[in-house]
Amino acid sequence: MKRIAYFLGILLMTASLNLSAQAPHPDSNGDGTDVGSTPVPGGGAPIGGGVLFMIGLASIYGYKKRAAILKEND
Repeated sequence: MKRIAYFLGILLMTASLNLSAQAPHPDSNGDGTDVGSTPVPGGGAPIGGGVLFMIGLASIYGYKKRAAILKEND
């Protein structure tokens, strides 16, 4: 079980590096036509670093809670 949880944690952390907050480019509509006359600067907002940090902290917190429960049961 530990191996599966470890593998899933690593998989989620590496997959989160490719996530973007905005799927289509912000200067085009969903059908591909341009919005207005001046394009909006920027592109997809990357959220990978924040998600990676959040998953890491959550896994540390979960491990700590699990260790406390196991210690309590002994």
